[in-house]
Amino acid sequence: MFKTKRGADGKVLRYKARYIIKGYLQKEGVNYDETFASVVKSTTYRIVLIITAMLDLEVEQLDFITAFLNSNLTETIYITQLEGFIDLYQPVALWRLLKTLYGLKQSPREWYTTLTTLLKKLGFNPTVSDPCLFINLTSKIWILAYVDDLLIISKNIEEINRVKH
Repeated sequence: MFKTKRGADGKVLRYKARYIIKGYLQKEGVNYDETFASVVKSTTYRIVLIITAMLDLEVEQLDFITAFLNSNLTETIYITQLEGFIDLYQPVALWRLLKTLYGLKQSPREWYTTLTTLLKKLGFNPTVSDPCLFINLTSKIWILAYVDDLLIISKNIEEINRVKH
């Protein structure tokens, strides 16, 4: 997918290209087993924001720009070469994916697994009622996950910055 990013004045700022898999061609049980996009429940989101306002807590938003490109792929998936970029020496070669890409049905689930593993190393655990609400009881920080966006909530902005770092 090619995209042109333009400024407010209409001038071209940069050109972007993203390799997107034709996930609509995947078949359940053949190319993937599970899909899951980590989306915090709306009730959880509302309650946490009410508590945040009542206790005057600090909130920071974090967006993982290339989230799906940073997750390891657990299934074995091969793709054909990108149209227009065919290897002349191996024109019918297939590529084995090691990382997830945009368009794969399992990319959101693999990202959630990657995120959960990282957050557990930092002392955060998902709650039973909502697996997208992570809590660190020691530092009293909450994290709400919405696919590749996070809200980090704490009394202490330094703690939030430490988690972000």
